[in-house]
Amino acid sequence: VRNTLETCAQLFDRFYQDVERRTRAETKIKASWNKLPIAVRVEISIMLAESALAHSDSSNALRVVDEAKAAIDAAKWRLEDRTPLVARLAELRFKAGDKLKARAEIDAALKLFEVERSQVVDIYRAATLRPIAEAYQVMGDSAVALSTYRAAVEAGVENPNSRPRAEDLSATCASMALHAVEPDAALRARLAQIHAALGDPW
Repeated sequence: VRNTLETCAQLFDRFYQDVERRTRAETKIKASWNKLPIAVRVEISIMLAESALAHSDSSNALRVVDEAKAAIDAAKWRLEDRTPLVARLAELRFKAGDKLKARAEIDAALKLFEVERSQVVDIYRAATLRPIAEAYQVMGDSAVALSTYRAAVEAGVENPNSRPRAEDLSATCASMALHAVEPDAALRARLAQIHAALGDPW
């Protein structure tokens, strides 16, 4: 079902300028996804919003983002599952022009993590922070993005086992590279220190 809906999302994009076909594709998606997990529905909604933005249709993108955010807010989530979706929607909202609300949503996501940090298993904390940092960078706040990445780096070394520490270190470095975030001297030194402490074979 997910593969079929993703195909419909591609048709939504391909025939975007044909309102009748585009609407038909979206209608079929929404009529068929009720039995899927909400996370999958939100991921498909993100595809639709990205298509709308690619076609310079900010109002439609915001409509899809609003619907997806309402679905998230109506459900119960583990914080590590909710946060990446909220961060991605905030990015899309920002790109669609609703910058103040987008910033408020990502600020709220960071604050919620800080309040509920202890409820997140240590191996998931860095992965919860990374999408928040990415969203701040997309919104043009490199300073907060860098400080959030710094927090993610420290969260990634809380588990005593080398494998999750190595995976988090790699994922955080890759995220910074992909989002053009340059670590300052202190963070670069800390990354090197963590890498040196991993030991073989990491």
